[in-house]
Amino acid sequence: MDTDRGRREFLRRFLGTYGVASYDDMYRWLEHSRVAKELLESNRDELVEVEVEGRSAWAHERNVDELAARRGPRGVRLLPAFDPYIMAPRPREAFVASEQIRRVFRPQGRVTPVVLVDGQAAGIWSHELRGERLRVEVEPFAQLGARVRKALADEVERLAAFLGGMAELSLVE
Repeated sequence: MDTDRGRREFLRRFLGTYGVASYDDMYRWLEHSRVAKELLESNRDELVEVEVEGRSAWAHERNVDELAARRGPRGVRLLPAFDPYIMAPRPREAFVASEQIRRVFRPQGRVTPVVLVDGQAAGIWSHELRGERLRVEVEPFAQLGARVRKALADEVERLAAFLGGMAELSLVE
């Protein structure tokens, strides 16, 4: 595949996966300003400028209607470290409160697993499997309501079933 065609296809797939991206997002993800600029330039005829969460970004023209119709994420999920939702090329403040960023994105490139509530990081978690008991420890960033606690307990049960253990949820407040 020639270089221009390869760049166009890469950006189509990238935007097909992540939806939108700004120049800064591309630069951060690729860690190379010239390549980020070239990728966006090579697809300029297929891109539409959009505003997402108060910032300017680019979307592929064929995805704009679908993206506009989407609702934000709902529910409670235990995301593992390095989950694509966490590592997506966008500002971390879009889903982690600025005062909690260091608890999620740690030194030496370590990323802590996140409790996601309606698309926002609501805490961090860890687990330990001993014999047939899965202990999940959650450190919420703020008080969790009854609905979230129930959904979190259900999520821990699903994880325990997947890993083959009996669930035990521990909230560290």
